[in-house]
Amino acid sequence: MRGFTRACLRIAVAWLVASGLAPGVAAHEPQPVKLLLVRHGFALSNVQPRPAGLSDEQLDHLTDEGRAQAAAAARALAVDKPALVLSSPAMRAQETAREIAAALGGIEVRVEPRLRPMELGNDAAGAPLAWEARQATWRQGLDPRPTSGESLADVAARVRATGDEMAARFGGRSVVLVAHSEVVGPFAATAGGKTMPVDLLPRIPNGSVSTVELALGSAPRLVSLAVVPPREP
Repeated sequence: MRGFTRACLRIAVAWLVASGLAPGVAAHEPQPVKLLLVRHGFALSNVQPRPAGLSDEQLDHLTDEGRAQAAAAARALAVDKPALVLSSPAMRAQETAREIAAALGGIEVRVEPRLRPMELGNDAAGAPLAWEARQATWRQGLDPRPTSGESLADVAARVRATGDEMAARFGGRSVVLVAHSEVVGPFAATAGGKTMPVDLLPRIPNGSVSTVELALGSAPRLVSLAVVPPREP
């Protein structure tokens, strides 16, 4: 019985310490998660001019250059010993994520819908909007949410929601997020204190790594932006 009582007392004290209610003892600060945001490697869809005769699905794959970029990113990320790799549903991102995970010893890869490409939406007539049209609006300092589409703030918010979830599960560790330039850019820029839409899309090269630290209940902090890892000689 005394052993049971002591065990209950230890549990109660641990709860008081964790909650900051124990006299003279402060609650532990939550440890931030390190979010390693990787833009997918160079894909057939990035080739200009667009290869003729190929569907969007056929273009959604890495080139040899893209696989080399993924390998370089993996070498740069190895020092952080990531706990998990999250990937956009796009195949070019999944292929990048698998290359990185394999090079890091086969850590788990999960598809995360919140890392999907930006939804561009439709214009007033219902026609799909092109990148050029969206960029023209951002250059005017505006960040609208078109019909069936997203604003830059919307994209940053869904990445932040993913980051909050990772902070709750992997505080003190690192997680790789493989996504797209228009997904990494807005979140990284807001973490760096940018507010105007034109600032929310910094250039994010293929295979680059941006680092953001995020603790539960705190604003994200940009550590580095769009670092391109060196290739092996």
